[in-house]
Amino acid sequence: MCVLMTEAAEWPESSHTRWQAIMGPHTWVMWLDRDDQVLTAACYDPVQNKSVALEGTYDEETGQLGLKEIIIDPNGEYRTAPWFSGRWTKGSITGAMAAKVEEGPRSVTWNEVYPQGCEPVVRKQVAAENVRMADTKKTGIQVKCRYLQLAREGPAALLINNQLRVMAFHAGVPDQKKRAQIIPTAADIEARLWERCAEKQAASPWREGYLDRCDYHQSVMWNERQLLCVRESTETYAGGAHGYHFYRFHVFSLVSGERLTLNDVLLPGYQGPLLAWARADLLRQAGCEPGRPLTEAGLEKDQLALNQNWWIDGRGLGFNYAPYEIACYARGMVEFQFTWKQMQPWLKPDAALSPLLEGAENR
Repeated sequence: MCVLMTEAAEWPESSHTRWQAIMGPHTWVMWLDRDDQVLTAACYDPVQNKSVALEGTYDEETGQLGLKEIIIDPNGEYRTAPWFSGRWTKGSITGAMAAKVEEGPRSVTWNEVYPQGCEPVVRKQVAAENVRMADTKKTGIQVKCRYLQLAREGPAALLINNQLRVMAFHAGVPDQKKRAQIIPTAADIEARLWERCAEKQAASPWREGYLDRCDYHQSVMWNERQLLCVRESTETYAGGAHGYHFYRFHVFSLVSGERLTLNDVLLPGYQGPLLAWARADLLRQAGCEPGRPLTEAGLEKDQLALNQNWWIDGRGLGFNYAPYEIACYARGMVEFQFTWKQMQPWLKPDAALSPLLEGAENR
């Protein structure tokens, strides 16, 4: 059952709102976040079978907004491509799609829709910097952090919020041994950003010509049927030919508050079939003949292992590998995804992901 917010209150200053649009045979779902005039969003594109990261702007007086797709190039830098432009008014956004929508209509209306098992989410933002202008360019250190918190109270929400703050506090600290064993407050996260800024400044004094920066943010990938999937996005640049950009995904049960692992949700023996499907999909993505070695698809070795960096959306369950993890930097992030119809035989019937099998034969 869905509740259509036809008379929504004034658009919240800092929250993730869910929007749904029907275009031709496809249902598009977008999580949109507004911070003053700046918009960010995550949307599942059912035409291209991929999740799309978006950014844009919003005009408070006219309600006009525009969104562009963020495209990460092989050098770690990002560019944007027009995706949607339209106007927001009381629970709906009407406009024109620039993204490919097959033979569906170019004009579209997004409605604010919240299914059962969907929790309200707010975003917190902090930043620290020591920057000056050198000619016409900024130079120095800049650290930004945007993280999520569930708006409701309760044991499960408290557990999830604690985990999200821990992730934000330790952003950019990959070594588990160096991580402080605390549950940070919002003030702790802000203080840690200023510490990192000072640490960077001490290790790397003023160098003209570029801005040493780290931009970390969490965004909603899925928030339905008592499941929350959060994507951590980290983009860094510390000089050199290119920056570095990678994702980390986390799937939480909104009932228990626990972060789920593959062993929590899949039946024993899942590795073999999933790896076979993954190998076939990576070869297909690269335009290679079936049965060829994975090195022809850009991987460093003709072997593959499932990691714990997995996500869920309306189509299915996917995996992400950071640059350098199993392929060279130029290959970029490696991803593959299985549909819920494929996953059906391997999902534990009483586990948290089982509600996603509803309608799997149509996805």
